[in-house]
Amino acid sequence: QGWEDKGSFTFQAALHHDGRIVFAYKEIPMSVPEISSSQHPVKTGLSDAFMILNPSPDVPESRRRSIFEYHRIELDPSKVTSMSAVEFTPLPTCLQHRSCDACMSSDLTFNCSWCHVLQRSLNNQDENTCSSGFDRYRQEWMDYGCAQEAEGRMCEDFQDEDHDSASPDTSFSPYDGDLTTT
Repeated sequence: QGWEDKGSFTFQAALHHDGRIVFAYKEIPMSVPEISSSQHPVKTGLSDAFMILNPSPDVPESRRRSIFEYHRIELDPSKVTSMSAVEFTPLPTCLQHRSCDACMSSDLTFNCSWCHVLQRSLNNQDENTCSSGFDRYRQEWMDYGCAQEAEGRMCEDFQDEDHDSASPDTSFSPYDGDLTTT
């Protein structure tokens, strides 16, 4: 703002199916570090965040949004110049694991956990229920109590639960906090 006479910034963000993100800068009319951050912060890079809907203490029927940033990659602002590009490549995460065994034996730096109650309630083997609890599925992870469910449990414990359950259509609902039969 206030530097319109310098020209337009022309850039592109390309999102690829394999998870790569490419920022391509065609025209950068002034040095990014020269841009004042007095009106708003000037950042270069990429960050991951998730949003949680919490009940508002003041108005019980409304929900308050909280946004949590959990990873940030900052670029050196002086490197953002005309005719340049930056490519971000994804690292492996817990979300790539599709079975309890693969999830629990993961050697990733994330603390991967399996959420059996979420998998059963979704009633779909393709749904991913391996997570660190800090990813785009955080809301479901919290709603279904996955962090508490996974504490100290092994995959075999979940298999025993499947054999003991009263019926295959018993599921957990995050909204009533109890087992219900449909």
